[in-house]
Amino acid sequence: MLGGTEWLVIFFAVLLLFGGQKIPELMRGLGKGIREFNTARSNIEAELRDGIREVDDRKRQEANPIVSVTPPIAPATIPDFIERIEDKPEGSVQ
Repeated sequence: MLGGTEWLVIFFAVLLLFGGQKIPELMRGLGKGIREFNTARSNIEAELRDGIREVDDRKRQEANPIVSVTPPIAPATIPDFIERIEDKPEGSVQ
């Protein structure tokens, strides 16, 4: 990491090379480049995170398939149930 003296020497060298008029333009360009770099880095990180999440989700689904909690009702059981109700004598509670 550069100390205060090193930054001062660099600043004076830039001032001598480019002059006072060009420094703001150079700094704007530098700031724009840093912003673009950070945006690209953030996009790449988001894509990697999404890709890892998709792979984890697929692995989790393969390891734990969704199982139906209630079995489907077979069509033949409904008429059987109605017959049982009709066979009960009136007034009996069971």
